[in-house]
Amino acid sequence: SVFQAEQEKVRCVYLQKKYDEDVNRLSSLIIALSDLAKEIPSVLEVKGLFGLVLDKTAKLFSAANCAIFSVDNATNSLTYICSTGYDHAMLESLKLTADAVSGLPGWCAKNAKFLSSKGIEKDAYMADVLAQNKFPVDFCQPIVDKGKSIAVICVGGIEKEFLEKEFMRLASILANISTIALQNARLMENTKEQAI
Repeated sequence: SVFQAEQEKVRCVYLQKKYDEDVNRLSSLIIALSDLAKEIPSVLEVKGLFGLVLDKTAKLFSAANCAIFSVDNATNSLTYICSTGYDHAMLESLKLTADAVSGLPGWCAKNAKFLSSKGIEKDAYMADVLAQNKFPVDFCQPIVDKGKSIAVICVGGIEKEFLEKEFMRLASILANISTIALQNARLMENTKEQAI
């Protein structure tokens, strides 16, 4: 019928618009990741590198808040490094451990895996981890070296809509680039120390 044909036409126009928006969004993310892959390895100081990763993460996810904690596997603790958007003094004062008692950041540090609040809120067991959060966070991504977390990136106040798989993929790429850059920066710092 004419009505069904008109409905199908409206549906096709909507799908085309949504497809175009998705393509544009993915294109801008690919450009952002490409810039990241070029810029991050050029920073050869660990402290400066964390600052750059923080800045790029916030931009990549259009996030109002972002923080990075280093992981000390020997003492099972997380130490505040840097942040944007969050209250610095509040984050510095937190006593976070690398386990579920410290919510998403702690679980993420212990298990060396990505974790998002959206992904676990429907899981009764994991919802308990969510309740342990000491500050608002949408997702956490570990920076992993030799199977162990060396740092955790915490992101909150995300303005754009992302699918869970997109979050995971983008955060994983970001962390992998960061791991390689951190290895390079630490190698450079050790080389400088030995030269001195």
